[in-house]
Amino acid sequence: MTKYNLIFKKNWFAKSIFGTVGFFVLLDQLARYQYNIPEYRNPNLTMWSWWLEKVNLKRLGVDKEDN
Repeated sequence: MTKYNLIFKKNWFAKSIFGTVGFFVLLDQLARYQYNIPEYRNPNLTMWSWWLEKVNLKRLGVDKEDN
């Protein structure tokens, strides 16, 4: 087996990857808290009128094919 020296310790790659990802997750949560961004998902916040119209026509049973 290989020996680890002072620079690359055992499991250094996994620790660095998980540490980096954890840091960015923590940074994202702090930014959301600081700017009061809500944590819940609300699809009605993005009011795409063309999509809502398309969904409503589909609910009514109107088939409008866009060719």
